[in-house]
Formats: sequence, structure tokens, C-alpha cells
Amino acid sequence: MGIMTFVTLEKPIRGLKDDMSGKALAWCQIQIDDLAQRLGLRPLYDFIGFTPEQLAELMEDVKTPTGEAVELPEEQWFDAEDGLRTVQGLLAHLRENPTAIAELNRVNSNHPGLGDAVVEDLESGEIIERGGETEGPLPSHLHVLASGALRC
Repeated sequence: MGIMTFVTLEKPIRGLKDDMSGKALAWCQIQIDDLAQRLGLRPLYDFIGFTPEQLAELMEDVKTPTGEAVELPEEQWFDAEDGLRTVQGLLAHLRENPTAIAELNRVNSNHPGLGDAVVEDLESGEIIERGGETEGPLPSHLHVLASGALRC
């Protein structure tokens, strides 16, 4: 089972290369959001959204206490410039502070290069969000996608 965090644009841009793995960013979501808040940036968690189909799939077995299906929220998109501001702020801090990358490496002892992988995910996200700028700011959002049961 895998959990990933990645950028999705509302309108696809032809030729835009998407190499974002999103696994490291998902592993370090709490630490990255804490860092964003300490830097005065909007946390990435604020940009999380799902398409109705993705949310329905994740929630298909979830019922209210009375056994009724849970009402799904409407899809929400976020301005690419807002997400780009957070991603660029995080990247600048991580590039200027190698100790911050070392701290991310300690999040999971089975993945010693986790901090570098987070930087790669953020760089890929920056490229995708910048791709949105070519046609003007496009709404975009981050997705947390799970295959199988979500593990916490």
C-alpha cells in the first residue's frame, strides 16, 4: 500500500513532464507542514483536495453511525501561485539549511535519504506549478492518494 502527495493541475498542460513521486513528501507531511508554519508559510495540508471519484473510492465503505452513506464535500481547487509560494519557501529553507534535510532523514530509519527525496518531490511540484504559470495562474491542488486501505 502506498501513500503519495502530489500536485494536480485542474487543466492539463500538454508536454508538461510530471516526475513527482510524492512518497517522501507523504512520509514527512507532518514535519514539512510544521516547518512551513515556522517559516510563516501556508502548510501543504491546506492545499489537499480530491476529485469526487477519488474521494468516493476512499469513502465507499464509510457510513454514518445510522448506516447511511457519508455526504462527500465538493471538489476544491487552490490558486497555483499560493502553492508555489509555499513550495519555493520550503525549498529555499531546505537548500540553505542542510541540518533540516538531516532531520527529515531521521523520520524513518529505513529510508536514510528521505530528506533528499523530499527536496526532489518539492522540486518536481515546483516544476508542475510553474507549468501552470505559462497559461496564467491555474487552480491546482495537492492530492493524498492511497492504494488499498489508508494506514495512519
